[in-house]
Amino acid sequence: YTFKQHSVENSSFDRYESIYLHHIKPVLGDIQIASIRSEEIQNLLVAKSKTLSYSVVKKINFLLSELFQYAHSEGDIAKNPMRNAEKDAVQAEAHDFSHGR
Repeated sequence: YTFKQHSVENSSFDRYESIYLHHIKPVLGDIQIASIRSEEIQNLLVAKSKTLSYSVVKKINFLLSELFQYAHSEGDIAKNPMRNAEKDAVQAEAHDFSHGR
């Protein structure tokens, strides 16, 4: 997550760091980045959407998007798994909303 440190305000970085440490690392932290799949990300986002505010889930989604985009641009991963996860999570959110979630 330090890839964002020099491109954002200190308060934003602290917020991103907290989101990573509390919500992303416990779920995905032990998995090599190249092994993380869209389904795992979607499961994380859906699970978090059941217990956290929409605003926090959006921040988790944003940070994951930035992280995987950076890893892809650096050649650490061949494909960005967020592309499919974001579409699937949006569809799941729309489905939950339409059914009175």
